[in-house]
Amino acid sequence: MRDPARDAAPLWRRALACLALSLGLAPAGALAEPAVRALSFGLTSAPFLGQREMLGWSDYGVARFTYARRTETYGFAAAIGVESDRGKLLFDGSHVERYFGNWTLGAGAVERHWSPSRYTSLILSRNARPLPSVYLAKSTATAFETPLLSWLGPWDGEVFVTAPDSQAGPGNGKMFGARLRVRPLNGLEIDLVRTAQWSGGASGFWDMLIGDTNEGTSAGINQMAGLGISYSLPERIFPARAYIQAIGEDESGGLPSCFMYLAGVELDTVLRGVPTLITLEGVDTRITTSENGFCGPDTAYNQRTYPYTRDGKVMGAAIDSEGHALDLHVRHELPRFDLSWGLGHATINDNANPDHRLSTMRVSGPRAYLGIATDWQGLQVEALLAYQGFGLDTADLDKGARLAVGLTRRF
Repeated sequence: MRDPARDAAPLWRRALACLALSLGLAPAGALAEPAVRALSFGLTSAPFLGQREMLGWSDYGVARFTYARRTETYGFAAAIGVESDRGKLLFDGSHVERYFGNWTLGAGAVERHWSPSRYTSLILSRNARPLPSVYLAKSTATAFETPLLSWLGPWDGEVFVTAPDSQAGPGNGKMFGARLRVRPLNGLEIDLVRTAQWSGGASGFWDMLIGDTNEGTSAGINQMAGLGISYSLPERIFPARAYIQAIGEDESGGLPSCFMYLAGVELDTVLRGVPTLITLEGVDTRITTSENGFCGPDTAYNQRTYPYTRDGKVMGAAIDSEGHALDLHVRHELPRFDLSWGLGHATINDNANPDHRLSTMRVSGPRAYLGIATDWQGLQVEALLAYQGFGLDTADLDKGARLAVGLTRRF
């Protein structure tokens, strides 16, 4: 009998080769730049909330091999890994890309973090594994040459459509995403984002695209949209940045409504000769009831038809629906290693919904971490000591301290 786990890698290579041909990619021999190979391992004594955003993997352990090559016109990466809670190979990070000047056309399971914050996103974050997708992105922010639009300043963005997913709602649901970032003034960045989940054929796709989702056969389509605003003061005045993200869980009159919020302030400075980044950030996924009686508690990430999750983990903020948190993050760039630490407080399931994805009851408490990253003997080493001051029974995440270690070898 053939072992499916042993057959998975050859099948992946064949599928990736077909996809490369469909995008017009050259054979490997035509890629002149040296290949990048990386082997990485990670272990933690116990999983914790937000672990994937911080470490890049979930559960107790991970092993991953990555092979990548890139030229001015083509790019390719094959990432094969396993995590301790899964009995199958994972290909997160694998992709093929074709570059057309300042544009990238690609396909693969690429990570997305759509937010002005370095740590959290309300709409697309690294909390959940990436979805396989086809995407078109503007690689570098440049301004329009026409006077009619040049006032927008340098801009970039991305559009993607995911593959059908049997776990993403009825009819093998799919997701559409669009992002546009403009910089009309020095230091000011405006980030417009939208995602939509739907199923069906061309008519369903068109209704989703134009936002006609409140009646008829497309009434079940799930949309989220909003914006982020970031402003950096001139360094000669004060090396600080302030930002906010507001994401609407519903649509009213063609515009987002029923908002959740994220806001932060960041200081990039030098303390006793050590470059230091200090961030204070608050997140709130509680949504109030509108004047017409819509939305309200437990609205965030809980559309009735399409779950806003990947493998049971929300694709937005790690605290999930009905949560709020305030955190301080500090990173020091020391000569031989980077030192990072953080302190905060979080409340999970503030409405005490017994069907919440993280906890059957309202829980609240502190959280903290201390991390070190350095290069040692040809290895990239990361060590993290984290503390979670509350247990999450549904997610099976215990209260207490845990130690995580990651090793990466590039060759």
